[in-house]
Amino acid sequence: DLKYKILIKNKKLRSQIKADNKTEAEESADEDGDEEEEDEEDEEEEDEGHQSKAKFWSPRKAGSKKKMKKKVKVAQALSDLVIYARSVKFISFSHSKDNQNCYENTSIAEKKARKLIKASGPDFVQHNQKFLSRIYPAGSRTSSSNYNPQEFWNVGAQIVALNFQSLGLPMDLNDGRFRDNGGCGYILKPAVLMSSERSFDPSSSQNHLKPAHLLLKVISGSNLPVPKSGKALDPFVRVEIHGIPSDSRTKNTHTVKNNSLSPHWDADMNFSISVPELCLVRFCVRDQTTLFRSEFVGQYTLPFTSLKKGYRWVPLQSRDGCSLDPASLFVLV
Repeated sequence: DLKYKILIKNKKLRSQIKADNKTEAEESADEDGDEEEEDEEDEEEEDEGHQSKAKFWSPRKAGSKKKMKKKVKVAQALSDLVIYARSVKFISFSHSKDNQNCYENTSIAEKKARKLIKASGPDFVQHNQKFLSRIYPAGSRTSSSNYNPQEFWNVGAQIVALNFQSLGLPMDLNDGRFRDNGGCGYILKPAVLMSSERSFDPSSSQNHLKPAHLLLKVISGSNLPVPKSGKALDPFVRVEIHGIPSDSRTKNTHTVKNNSLSPHWDADMNFSISVPELCLVRFCVRDQTTLFRSEFVGQYTLPFTSLKKGYRWVPLQSRDGCSLDPASLFVLV
């Protein structure tokens, strides 16, 4: 029913909330939802970082300043467009079960979401079977760094917000996750996150009785990009499995000296994966610069379920997601 449509996620005007039989207290909580949660997150981070300096603070000065909250103003035309994803404050899973409507969306800061996963992962999965959840980075990430989105996909969170201006592993995983379905940014959740018959706990390693086995041979590389210095690479390949904690693994090939054009590894790798529907496979080529240090060369990330058996050509991408053609890997699955 929602195909080819755009969903607007936002708060609604109070007058329209009242029409939905909301109380004044609930309206206020809805209106300040995102801001309050982010403020709480920042305060927790600040308290942890400055406990040792507490004795230098004056209680009178600390209590004299009250933070003024700015009320959010919503235009009538925008409020009218909010139908399927109205923003409301998250209180608890039980509260949502009893009070939240299916067309309402809650936003949870990463730190609070991580605590909920640790305390009650199966309840988080069941919550996301009925409601939309948005996870967002902590306000303390002033450098626009990112968390690992995989841990929140594991509980079925539909909107896992990242700082797209910051390149690196989290954005590589995000690109890989939505590589299915033409890269349109929307994919269906796997059945393991939608089952009403059995609860799913991403923290448990006993989810599937018969795990899948991934047998890989990393054969060779071709036309790897040479650094500005012009010196040939000392490349190796790191194969990473990103999924539930018990499935996440990393294995490396050996390093080939001074060969950027056609390095050969012929390295066999074996991975046992209990929940393949949630797994991403990341091929990362790195340059061994010193004994304990290596630098990024190129990578490619895709869902485990998109892998096909046989000899495969893996195109490499730069840190910003652009093609490094003709740089590639040759693997056997």
